[in-house]
Amino acid sequence: MSGRYDGFYDTYDGCFRSGNHNVSRQAKQYLSGLIQSPKRNMERMAEVVPDSDSQVLQNFLSYSGWSHRAVMNQVARDANDWVGGDEGSGLYIDETCFAKKGKHSVGVARQWNGRLGKTDNCQVGVFGALGKGKHVSLIDARLYLPTVWTNDPKRCAKAGIPHGERVHKTKPDLAMEIVEQARVNGVRFEWVGMDAVYGSSFRLLQDLDMKGETFVADVRKDRHIYLKDPAPYVPASTPGKGRPRRRLCSDQESVEVGKWVADQPDSAWSRTTLRDSERGPLTVDLLCARVWLWDKKSSTTKQWHLLCRREIGKPNTIKYSLSNAPADVSLSTLGRMQAVNGHLF
Repeated sequence: MSGRYDGFYDTYDGCFRSGNHNVSRQAKQYLSGLIQSPKRNMERMAEVVPDSDSQVLQNFLSYSGWSHRAVMNQVARDANDWVGGDEGSGLYIDETCFAKKGKHSVGVARQWNGRLGKTDNCQVGVFGALGKGKHVSLIDARLYLPTVWTNDPKRCAKAGIPHGERVHKTKPDLAMEIVEQARVNGVRFEWVGMDAVYGSSFRLLQDLDMKGETFVADVRKDRHIYLKDPAPYVPASTPGKGRPRRRLCSDQESVEVGKWVADQPDSAWSRTTLRDSERGPLTVDLLCARVWLWDKKSSTTKQWHLLCRREIGKPNTIKYSLSNAPADVSLSTLGRMQAVNGHLF
C-alpha cells in the first residue's frame, strides 16, 4: 500500500513546489490523513500520520501559496487516462450545495439549495465530472460567488479571496470555463451533459455549439420551442411615423415543450432499452423531434433535437432535453447520452 501511495503522490509532488517554496511534505501528510483518519480534521489526522502537526497542516491549507488549479489540472489528466475517450465518454456539469450556519465561509449566502429543495444559507459549487460507463471522476470544481460577495471588496479581502477571483460569474459562465479547461488539459469526451439549470441558458448552449461541442442539456417543460424556423426579421418602418423599428419579430408562434409533448400520440413514442442497471435493463419510451430555438434577441436561430423520455408506467414522469448532436444521430444514442444526466452526482 505504501509503495502504491508514494507512486500516486509523486505525480502531484510538483504542484506543491515553486522556486524556494516547498510544501510537498505537508501535502503528502494531509493526503495521507484523508485516507487514514476516520475524522477529517487536522487534530485527528495528526494523530494517525507520523511526524505531522495539526497546526502545520492547518497553515498548509489556509496560507501556503500552492495552486489548487495545478492540482485539479493533474486530476483531470489522470482521469482522462482512465475514462477519457472520443466515444462513450461524457463531461457532466452539475452543481451541489453545502449548507452553512455562519456568514464567513467564502461564497456563503441565502440562495437556492438544490440538495434541500429550498432557499437556505449555503455555498454553491459547480462541478465537472468525466464519465464512461460505470466509471466516473471529478475533474474540476468552481465556487460560485454571489453578487453580495463580489460587490463587497472588504468582505472578499477579509476572506482571503485573490483579487483576480473577485468577479461575479454566472453558473453557466463557470460551466463554460470547466468545458474549456478540460479541453486545455487534453481531456477527451464525446459530449457535454447538463441538467436544466444549465440547459436553461440559451447563451451557454450557443457558445458550446459555436465551439463544436456536442451537448445533451435537460430543459424544463415550460421551455419555448418553434416547430418551424422562426426566421426573425425587423418589420419595415412607416416613413414619417415614429422611430425606425429595431426589435426582431417572427411570424411563427412558439409552444411550450410540455404542451407540445402532451399533444403527441402514443404511436410517436419508441420503447428503447438504454443500458443495464442494478434493477435490470433500463427501458423507457423516447420521443424525438427536430425543433428550432430562438432567444428573441439574436437574428440567429438554431435547429436542434428535442428528446423526451417517459418512464414506463408513469406517463406524467417525463424528462426533456435539447441536443445539437448531428441530425442523423440514432434515437438510442441520444437516449443513452441523456440517461447519464443527473445519474453521476
